[in-house]
Amino acid sequence: MDKSWINKSRLSQDYRLGVKNFLDFAFGKSNAPMVKCPCTRCSLAKSKTREDIEGDLICHGFLSSYTSWIVHGEDMCVTENARVPSDSAHVELDSTFNLLDDIFPDISANMNEEHEEGSPGQPMDTDRPSASSGNSKKGEGFDEMFADYNQELYPGCDKFTKLSFILKLYHIKCMCGISDKGISMVLDLMKEAFSHAKLPDSFND
Repeated sequence: MDKSWINKSRLSQDYRLGVKNFLDFAFGKSNAPMVKCPCTRCSLAKSKTREDIEGDLICHGFLSSYTSWIVHGEDMCVTENARVPSDSAHVELDSTFNLLDDIFPDISANMNEEHEEGSPGQPMDTDRPSASSGNSKKGEGFDEMFADYNQELYPGCDKFTKLSFILKLYHIKCMCGISDKGISMVLDLMKEAFSHAKLPDSFND
């Protein structure tokens, strides 16, 4: 599916037609009345109706880093150019999902249920781990982490997402016994050298 419209002017005919085609695709894959909104303001953290999503996409624009529509039923391995990721990319993808799964055990099951053909439709909000446990804060945490997971580390980066890079950095901190202050200093240096990268301001962040 052509996704070049994502970065075009929101007033252009191509963009409006692209929004319509995206909504047809997303709601055609799901019988649920609401799906995650990929506008720049919601960043896949909120579920909304078709009408509300269309309004948001016209007003706020489409999340530019969201080019593989896995949350809306597209095959995770398919990209805009129909390129299959390398083995190392698969390992990176799997390892990040495994880390998320350790924190939110229901992720894998819910992601599989969403993509099963013929499965009964359900509102997308039920993919939150809090749906069965009642722990709303945990569900909100999942939404925030998943939004970060879909952000590229910097424009054009295809090796790391913001989340996977932070996890790698945290792993190094633990393995090497680097202090919290030490990591904060490293982050300060990295932000100064690579101002275009989406890095946290400190270790606490």
